[in-house]
Amino acid sequence: MKIERLRKTFGDLVVLQDITVTLTAGRPVAIIGRSGSGKSTLLEILAGLLQYDSGSILPEPGVIRTSLVSQDYRGSLFPWLSVRRNVQIALPPHDRKKQIEDEVIDRVGLHEWSERFPYEMSGGMRQRLAIARALVGSPGLLLFDEPLASLDAVTRLELQDLLSETLAGATSQTVLVTHDVEEALYLADEVYCLSVGGKGLRYLGSFNFTNRPYSQDVKFIPEFVAARSALLSALNNS
Repeated sequence: MKIERLRKTFGDLVVLQDITVTLTAGRPVAIIGRSGSGKSTLLEILAGLLQYDSGSILPEPGVIRTSLVSQDYRGSLFPWLSVRRNVQIALPPHDRKKQIEDEVIDRVGLHEWSERFPYEMSGGMRQRLAIARALVGSPGLLLFDEPLASLDAVTRLELQDLLSETLAGATSQTVLVTHDVEEALYLADEVYCLSVGGKGLRYLGSFNFTNRPYSQDVKFIPEFVAARSALLSALNNS
């Protein structure tokens, strides 16, 4: 997907200006930025939920399915459906096969909960379910809007590992929005910074520290620590 000179305003407020980036299958992109910089607005545009004012979005040929995971699972789950039915309903009718559902449910660690309902589960488990729904059917475009922001520290690390393993083998075009520069480095191959006030999108670099998927130990190697410091500086100056 090629995004070129994208612009979005709300009245007199310029939210996005001159947004240009190319998404490549299998190379997750992270976008960091302060609150109010337009990160969620950009994802809503890419998901087709919001119109943009000018510029262009050229989708990759053959990409017909898009999945969006937000930080609030409550807006994406059906509380009256079981885990299995929540996953199944995200599949096109001709793809509704128990094997596909089982593979995705197993991948997010919810096999023993497959017939349970969201209201019976913890917040972390519900977010696992939201991620499972996004992954099922191998969508061509994966969008994550602060998917781990509302979780406790331990659960957040567990789901970072889950996403790291999942994205390492995915062929989707992936965009992750996060305030956490460490998380951006852990999950994405390329990092951009979005500035407040429609000042554009700045490329911060391509990052690979060891073979993916990473383990949490990678966060302590000198290269990772130096990259985190550089990204924090870029975020502070955005």
